[in-house]
Amino acid sequence: MTLVSIFFASVVLWIVVGAVWLLPQKLKLMKRLGHLNAYQIIQLGKEGDAEVQSLRRKGWWWIAIGMTALLPQLIVLNIIKATSN
Repeated sequence: MTLVSIFFASVVLWIVVGAVWLLPQKLKLMKRLGHLNAYQIIQLGKEGDAEVQSLRRKGWWWIAIGMTALLPQLIVLNIIKATSN
């Protein structure tokens, strides 16, 4: 298994985990609120809607954990690519 395929598998896994973890809560929220744009959802969170705040917090955790796992892999791939040429 090459480093590129490991990186690709990591990205796919990150997306799948995000979908499994966040999508059910987002669908539940959309069912309760209807189809709102991002600005309206953010405003609801600022006004104290606990469900919106929880989803946003989980979303930021998902992004932070994903970037922590994927960024070093991407850096290593670019270093290897640069030194091999």
